[in-house]
Amino acid sequence: MTAITKSPYQFLNFSKFQKLNFWDYYTLSNKANIFSNFPLVELGTVLKQRKESFVIDDTKTYKRCRVQLYGNGVVLRDEVLGKEIKTKKQQPCKANDFLVAEIDAKFGGYGIVPCELENAIVSSHYFLFEINTKKLLPEFLGLVIKCNDFSKQVKATGSTNYAAIRPYHVLNYLIPLPSLEEQNQIVAAYNKRIAEAERLEKEAKQLEEGIEKFVFQELGISKKEEKVTTKSLNFINYLGLSAWGADRLLKGRNKKLLESDKYKNELLSSVTFINPKNDLNYLNSDSKMSFIPMECISDDYGEVTELRNGIRSNSNGYTKFIEGDLLWARITPCMQNGKSAIVKGLVNGAGYGSTEYHVIRQKQSNVIIEYIYHLLRLKPVLEEAVNFFTGSAGQQRVPKYYLENLVIPIPPIDVQHRIDSQIKLLKEDIKNKRNQAKTQRQQAITEFESKIFMPCN
Repeated sequence: MTAITKSPYQFLNFSKFQKLNFWDYYTLSNKANIFSNFPLVELGTVLKQRKESFVIDDTKTYKRCRVQLYGNGVVLRDEVLGKEIKTKKQQPCKANDFLVAEIDAKFGGYGIVPCELENAIVSSHYFLFEINTKKLLPEFLGLVIKCNDFSKQVKATGSTNYAAIRPYHVLNYLIPLPSLEEQNQIVAAYNKRIAEAERLEKEAKQLEEGIEKFVFQELGISKKEEKVTTKSLNFINYLGLSAWGADRLLKGRNKKLLESDKYKNELLSSVTFINPKNDLNYLNSDSKMSFIPMECISDDYGEVTELRNGIRSNSNGYTKFIEGDLLWARITPCMQNGKSAIVKGLVNGAGYGSTEYHVIRQKQSNVIIEYIYHLLRLKPVLEEAVNFFTGSAGQQRVPKYYLENLVIPIPPIDVQHRIDSQIKLLKEDIKNKRNQAKTQRQQAITEFESKIFMPCN
């Protein structure tokens, strides 16, 4: 086991001055708590800072990259003409460089430059380090920097808002250094789990895409060609006209995108109540209700993740609903993400939540709300709803009339139940695969850490 010598004293810690390159209590203290079965080396033994820079040509296009926080790697920021870059002196990145952000390093702002960002540029607020690949695999370092035993060494100095690190800090951070053969084996084991996670995620995506195909086949819906609104004359067929107004008639031209060739079609508003009034007079002002803000509905699975406690006197100004209602987010980006759910298990059968919900309630016995729920989460419906957005950028909403005038098939009840049951099975399979993928990713990094680091005694 290799480690920095621990002090025998309870409160005092000692460091050898002959090994002291800079004074930083936090870094020295945290380095003293790093243990490994492999030799611990300072990054300065395997990294060398690159200080190349050049002057931007205003006529050329450049890729700019940035680091994501918490060790999540280096990504493309944008591609711009040189004339749009204010700071003319920039640094070129090389594939497999270790890139560190001067300010954001304290939040895990560092990573390995991927091959596709070769020659991308960064400002002088970044530090670039060339890796000695005869001793250290870039992929191995890319995993080490995700570990807590590495990140706890990264302590910035200076004022709170502008606390930063310097290159000599980086070169003094410690990492375990197995042989190249051992590094390859450890990385291969990690990648095997990640590959399994990616396989599961791919299968989950395929199942998700299959839901739309299944629904369309069951209901006899053929995909409609997108109709484009031009700047010239546009003509409206009065047959079947359900709304008047240029904004309603021209914004969305596929209002019958769910029209069936197999079953009777009706307006959603004819079989459901949309944003109905609620009579809560049976409740006192201090009666308990369920509170469901927007963050309590899952985007991925369209279900309520948490029922929070509320009381009727606090419900003023919120959207109110009752047991069995369907909540459908009307605001961007929640709507596009499929944030909608049927509410069940409400305290006293009533609840309140975000004003950005449309509430849909079953009106007739020839439909079940679960069937409506599945239709309103279909990707084509969500994509078409964007064409009806009203409001300013960032605060755009789907108006009530989009739902009111949406044409849907009304198959027999047994068909609706069959569709509901099949989609629930598919979604359960999707959820299981995604959970398994998440577990594989977590185990990959946990196993990696356990192989190269040891817990403090």
